[in-house]
Amino acid sequence: MEDIYANADDVKTLSTRSSTIQEGLRRFLRASVLGLGLLSVFLLAGLIGLAVHHHNSVGGAAADLSTVKANLSSVTEERDNLTRRLQASDQLINQLKASLTEKTREVECLSECFIHLDILWNEGQPDNGEGSFEEDCAYINPYTFLDDRYCWENLLWICEK
Repeated sequence: MEDIYANADDVKTLSTRSSTIQEGLRRFLRASVLGLGLLSVFLLAGLIGLAVHHHNSVGGAAADLSTVKANLSSVTEERDNLTRRLQASDQLINQLKASLTEKTREVECLSECFIHLDILWNEGQPDNGEGSFEEDCAYINPYTFLDDRYCWENLLWICEK
């Protein structure tokens, strides 16, 4: 049996240094796996936290969006009401302008008529009854000019309002 160990000198024994290197490599690999595992757990927790935050902020934003939509519809309704009021005011102003123009024409016509009436009075008229009675009506005499008379007489009159 001695022949078996004849080449024993040639067999190299494992040095403690190579086993230490292998053990160090194993520790490094284990630490790397553990670190990557922990990093994955923290990243997953961060993603879950972001998802929850996003869900909560979107829910709040939806409520805010509903409030903004309600305010917008209220403002739009108020704008429409103001527009209708403005249009009604414009129509009223235009009607008043037309009425004013018409009244101005009437006044101008009456002014011209009274200018002509002043020419048509009988001599000494109007005298308002010479103070005895109030004569507020102008009598249209078909044969002569205008004369002021009492308004209770049954004649053709131009009366003061």
